[in-house]
Amino acid sequence: MSDSEKRLESLKKKCKIASIVLMVFKVLFGITMGICIVAIIASIVKADDINKEFANGGIEIFEEMEEQNVEFRATFGMLSVDIDTLLTSGNAAELVAIMLAELFLISLFAFIVVSLFKSIFDVLKTGTSPFDKALIKKLKGAFIAFTICMFVISGGLGVMVGLFLWCIYGIFQYGEVLQRESDETL
Repeated sequence: MSDSEKRLESLKKKCKIASIVLMVFKVLFGITMGICIVAIIASIVKADDINKEFANGGIEIFEEMEEQNVEFRATFGMLSVDIDTLLTSGNAAELVAIMLAELFLISLFAFIVVSLFKSIFDVLKTGTSPFDKALIKKLKGAFIAFTICMFVISGGLGVMVGLFLWCIYGIFQYGEVLQRESDETL
């Protein structure tokens, strides 16, 4: 077995392990999304109970945290909620629903990105080269989805990640051309 064949087999084993790990994360994010949906529905259905319970003692907890200079803001990309306003107006249930919706969206983005990267590792573990056209198409889709998720979550960091991934994509495109030329000379 040549050195390149050994390295390809090693890459396939690593990709198989990565695919399994990503499948576990995919399941965990799916479960998290399901729990969030159930909890959002429960917070809407039981809104009056949540608001009453919070009014009876929940404010003290936040007053103690305010004394320790804890900032109360829920932020997800463009969505920014002033938690103090929701709490003082007696809308604790709305706050719970908003925070659960944020967690749902983050889990959904993670589920999509993990699914795309898993499909990349699935192609790599069965392919004959890491510079395959099908793989490069999947890379492009995964990189675009990941960049969009990063941009929505953190703005400027998403742009930097996008530029970095664009360069990596260019490297894989170049590798595919070199692979094709090498295959044609043999």
